[in-house]
Amino acid sequence: MSPPPEREETVRLLAARIVGRDGWHLEESTQDADGFRDALAQRGMAVAELVEIERWTLRVPADEPFTPKNCFHGTAYRAGWGYDAGADCWHAPHELDRRFPGPTLNVDRLDVTYALPEVGWIDTTIRGGERLTEFSMSEVFDPIPALLNWLERLAGGNFGRISMDVEGWYVDFHCFAEGDRIRFVVEEGWDGRSMTLDIRIDRIALLAGLYCPLVVLWESDAFARAYMHWNFASAERDAWDAAWEHLTDEDDPVRLTPAPIRSPCIDAVLRAAGWDW
Repeated sequence: MSPPPEREETVRLLAARIVGRDGWHLEESTQDADGFRDALAQRGMAVAELVEIERWTLRVPADEPFTPKNCFHGTAYRAGWGYDAGADCWHAPHELDRRFPGPTLNVDRLDVTYALPEVGWIDTTIRGGERLTEFSMSEVFDPIPALLNWLERLAGGNFGRISMDVEGWYVDFHCFAEGDRIRFVVEEGWDGRSMTLDIRIDRIALLAGLYCPLVVLWESDAFARAYMHWNFASAERDAWDAAWEHLTDEDDPVRLTPAPIRSPCIDAVLRAAGWDW
């Protein structure tokens, strides 16, 4: 018996700024931009600006009508958009000052603890003054390379966001200029987000607070001995992996040397600012 015939449907996640309303209206649609504008106009919503966030193609039964399910929150958050429950609207990635109106807390330093890895998890604590957030980074979706890249951008004076996938749960860092300081916001969630930290801090203090403890952990003997708990890159690991079939448990190494994660760019910025760590 042959499978039933199918057709392809292109679904677009569109964001519309509606005349007379705050923020943006987000919706999935099978229509193109002009068709979506007309559809919203028929519902009494005049579009001032329209943005396509993402599109994808689905295969659906050819003889059945198709209506998007509008289960787009996770996609929108991963693209940097944020929902404002109070105003019942969305804010674009560049509208962080509207998305996070405050009040925030001014702090002079950031205290960060990265624990030794345990079965693929690194427990992380970030404290700014009296405010604290805790989460765990997952080896399955190793966030360290992306985090270092984000920190290098911060070192260069560029701000933005990073979203870390911790196995079905997301931790987002947001960073944007506010006066002569940096606003640093942490959110967590899956289909939505909840703010867990909101502080205002000097850019170099933020950079040092997140970067230095990570390097200290990476270069520690304890981390090298925890190689079975975090699959870090290592030339020694490559050699060991190539020979593991012929080894016994007694042949397992005591430690493996992680590939360095120090960033010359970040180190230079910290030294120029007087950080000697």
